[in-house]
Amino acid sequence: MPNKVVVFFLLALGIHGSLASAATVKGDAAAPVASTMANTPVGFTYATAPVPAWVVAPAPVAAPALARSAMHYELVDSQMRIEGPSATTYFRQVRVIDESAGMGPAAQIEMEFDPAYQKLTMHHISILRGTALIDKLNRQKIQLLQRETQLDARAYNGRVTASIVLDDVRIGDRIDFDYSIQGSNPVFDGRAAATEWMLVQKGPAALFHFRVLAPADRVITIQPGALVTGTTTVHDGLRDARFVRSGVAQWQNEPEMPPSAAIDTMVQVSEFSDWSDVGRWGSKLFSPALIAAPAVHREADAISRGAATPQEKLLAALTFVQRDIRYFGTELGQSSHRPALPAKVLEQRFGDCKDKVSLLIALLRELGIDAEPVLVSMTFQEDLQRLLPSPLAFDHVIARVRLDDKVYWLDGTRNFQTGGLALRQSTGLGKGLVLRSDSPLLVDLPSADNELRIDVQDVLRVARLDMPPVLESRITYYGVMAEYIRAGRAALPQAQSEALQREPYTRLYPKLQDAAALQAIEEPGANALTIVQQFTLPDFWRFPEERVLQGEFLLWNVYQMLRSPSETTRTQPYRHAFPGNYKHSVVVELPADILKAQESQPFLEANDFFTLRTTYEATARRAAISANLQVDKPMVAAAQWSAYQAALVKTRPRTNLLISFPPLTLADKDRLMVALKELDKTMANGPRATRPTTRIQAESQVREVILSAELDSGMLTPAHRAVALAKRGVQRDQIDKVKLAAADFKEAVSLAQDNAVVLSEAAANATLNAEDAQAVELAERALKLLPGDSTALLSLATARYFKEDYHGAATVWNSLLAKRAEVERGYALVWLYLATRHTGADTAAALATYQRSPDGSADWPRPVVDWLLGKSTLDQTIAKAKGDGKDASRLCEAYYFAGERFLADGDVLQAKEYFQKAVNTNIIEFREYAFAKRRLAMLDPR
Repeated sequence: MPNKVVVFFLLALGIHGSLASAATVKGDAAAPVASTMANTPVGFTYATAPVPAWVVAPAPVAAPALARSAMHYELVDSQMRIEGPSATTYFRQVRVIDESAGMGPAAQIEMEFDPAYQKLTMHHISILRGTALIDKLNRQKIQLLQRETQLDARAYNGRVTASIVLDDVRIGDRIDFDYSIQGSNPVFDGRAAATEWMLVQKGPAALFHFRVLAPADRVITIQPGALVTGTTTVHDGLRDARFVRSGVAQWQNEPEMPPSAAIDTMVQVSEFSDWSDVGRWGSKLFSPALIAAPAVHREADAISRGAATPQEKLLAALTFVQRDIRYFGTELGQSSHRPALPAKVLEQRFGDCKDKVSLLIALLRELGIDAEPVLVSMTFQEDLQRLLPSPLAFDHVIARVRLDDKVYWLDGTRNFQTGGLALRQSTGLGKGLVLRSDSPLLVDLPSADNELRIDVQDVLRVARLDMPPVLESRITYYGVMAEYIRAGRAALPQAQSEALQREPYTRLYPKLQDAAALQAIEEPGANALTIVQQFTLPDFWRFPEERVLQGEFLLWNVYQMLRSPSETTRTQPYRHAFPGNYKHSVVVELPADILKAQESQPFLEANDFFTLRTTYEATARRAAISANLQVDKPMVAAAQWSAYQAALVKTRPRTNLLISFPPLTLADKDRLMVALKELDKTMANGPRATRPTTRIQAESQVREVILSAELDSGMLTPAHRAVALAKRGVQRDQIDKVKLAAADFKEAVSLAQDNAVVLSEAAANATLNAEDAQAVELAERALKLLPGDSTALLSLATARYFKEDYHGAATVWNSLLAKRAEVERGYALVWLYLATRHTGADTAAALATYQRSPDGSADWPRPVVDWLLGKSTLDQTIAKAKGDGKDASRLCEAYYFAGERFLADGDVLQAKEYFQKAVNTNIIEFREYAFAKRRLAMLDPR
């Protein structure tokens, strides 16, 4: 679908059909006997009477089991008797309530009719409950309502609904009611025209029966859909056609399903022999409305005086009808299809599609321009030919105009159209019936397949990478899309209209801020409208792992057309509302030479449904992606759904652009490469003190250099700079530069006071620097932002431990050990033991609660826990820490924890010995190394 703005504006634009849509036409026959009239407060009446004698009970059919539902239909029965110029249609439904949710739908009975030419007769309403039959035809409970549900669409049809809401309904009730509608719309000149949709929407049906009883000598075509079974017999001079569907599933409207999907459930009735016959009927209907009148002559003269050429006159007449004659349909009785006289339309200054087109044609003929009405179907479009020739096949009317060997298909209801004649064509309507009295024609109308619909051009201007970029969006809507946007801007409050235009961007950038007022720019002569918006995009750049800056774009104009309902299978076709061409481009303008120039990278996907072309290009300061989507096929058959979904999955990633680069200019990168080469030499051949002894130390030195280059580049936002500083601080902690790291964390915290990760890492550094009060404060702030964060809890407990708040430390360790993963790891157990031993409490009892899983790891630091609990000796623990002698990291931890144990027992000399051993391992990246140095400084302040 096009963007949500366009879809919403479908409701606001005054493009409406005013011809009666395909619905069952009711009629009268012999009047029912013993009828009783009921007057109502609204002035309409209905009768009550027995069932007409010609009605027959449908033959029973063995129906398959029905799907479970809140209610189901035991029977849906519709029988039509055509007699003379009119007809009577009898309706009966038997509804069964299966669950409580079905009570409401089953108890609501509605009977709709047009009082201009139809009469309603009710026969009976009853409930069978067990063996009790309860009469529910209570006149006091019947309301006749003139709802006018189409007033929002600016149409008045005068139809009346008899509404009954049954009281005291229960699960298991069998609700049985029937009624008849007498009368046919005289606009059809006494010829039969009806459609029965043999589908059910409230629940499944065991049997759906439709019958047509008509004189055998009348040539009436009855066409059942593919899902309908029928038989026809002749008796007593009548043709008796009966159609059934058994085991009818509840109808489900699948998303973007075309109305034509239900044609297979229809039975169509028509007394029109062919499309030419329908055309002759339509020509006769429109002929009086095309006769010139003085008012029309005067208006044509005014148009002629203001226009120099025939083309200008045609355009002026069309614009007058579209804009000066407002849309409003009065479709009472014959007005459902018969147009009002042009003089009347001029006088009242309103009309529906048939009224407006009649006025347009009358004006054009006065101006010497050839024009005639054309019946079209906005509902069925390209599926029109699947219908029987009938007036009911059409729901809209436009004009065919011929001028200077050119043909124009013009719609008088499109009041937001602009541009020249060539741009005002009605497209995508499939076929139309040209109403010419001499030779009515069913003709092909212009296709919309190649129309440019929407063109989006986004430009992201990055003046400085440490500041939010500015996005300028230019969305140009063409043709009917432009009309929808104009209609929405006219109908909606400004704030709401602009919010809808902004929505494709706010979905991707929730923190977006307006940088300038929205502009709506009409493209002269193009029937196009450009919407220009400017936004600043805070937090646009992501900084994953503090390595690269990343910004994301969505080619939403293309993406939305490549979206579809999520069903893996469909039973109905899928139709694009607006096939055609969609374009979207994104350009990123950078402030310096940052990107490595790349050659153009084209992509093409062409399949049975659409063609997508994308191209990505980059230079040092510019990256661009452009996409062109051509939706070639408006309809996707249900059998093609899986293939269509596969094509979408393949191409949808092409609608995203992820621009990614280190926060360094190309010159910065060159300098960084030199610095890294120098570092490599130093680590390999420099003084022994500068050489790393572990892989982590080497990696930390490299990361420190890279992060320093990124921080010096000036390309990081304050939030990203804070993260990079914290990350560099972590690297410096791991290479024993804790004082330099402290400066990094101080600046980081000042830049990102609400970043829990930065606060946690700063707290960890504070414990290494013996700033325990600061560590507690930072850790507690982090925990307010991110409760339960393990890093913050670790720093808080450690800081309290060094502050000799052993009870407080033990409380935090216990909180951390509430996480099963921490019990399995074991380090928190070591610290809980030490804190408990300082308090003099029972250490075994303190740890007894936290038993490792039977299949839990016995690896490090479990040997330390076992030694502390007296299950092994220190020598055994040291031996396990040494392992094969290739990795001293465990030995650093073993020595440190031994020192802490001796310190807790008051053996200072032993404690100093093991703290020194921990330092001598030179595992400077471990916090136990820094803690050992801290303890030595405390025990020997010299």
